[in-house]
Amino acid sequence: MSAPSRPPSPLEPRLEPSPALVEPTPNTQKFLQFGLGDRDRALVRVDLVAEIVTVRLPEILPVPQMRSCILGVYNWRGEMLWIVDLGELLGYAPRVPKPHRDTNPRQPSDTAIAIVVEWEDSTIGFVVPQVLDLETYDLTHRHAPDSQLFPPTVMPYLQGFFIDSNGDIVIVLDIAEVLRVLQGK
Repeated sequence: MSAPSRPPSPLEPRLEPSPALVEPTPNTQKFLQFGLGDRDRALVRVDLVAEIVTVRLPEILPVPQMRSCILGVYNWRGEMLWIVDLGELLGYAPRVPKPHRDTNPRQPSDTAIAIVVEWEDSTIGFVVPQVLDLETYDLTHRHAPDSQLFPPTVMPYLQGFFIDSNGDIVIVLDIAEVLRVLQGK
């Protein structure tokens, strides 16, 4: 997400870049950075990521009467893994066309990248456009979620955001809240 193009208000705090760091300190945390939508970026704590997998879409078993962002279940290491289109959950255009089982198995669109996240007793696969890299950020540079910067569909799922060295916003997802919403709690 790019910073808004409105003129700055003298009442607003100036948003300084939160550069990625190389050396870990007690105030830093390592994140997996990935794409959302066509140009936005998001972060999830590395300690929550179990694996990054390529999912064959025809192997996802759709489950009736679920939210459209829930694509279905997938066999991951012999376990049932729920697969969710994370972008669609957050209000972006769906990443995976419906019905995903009708795609031609020989086309590249037959697969999707999923970040497998483990939180407490839940494991879920989030389909994303691309996985970018690992970044370490200083947590003292994290900004609180701001309803003037983010749409209402994204706000409930944010822990905050960083400003990278290019002045772009990189959001930090609250995985616990994402899972609570998906589980209907």
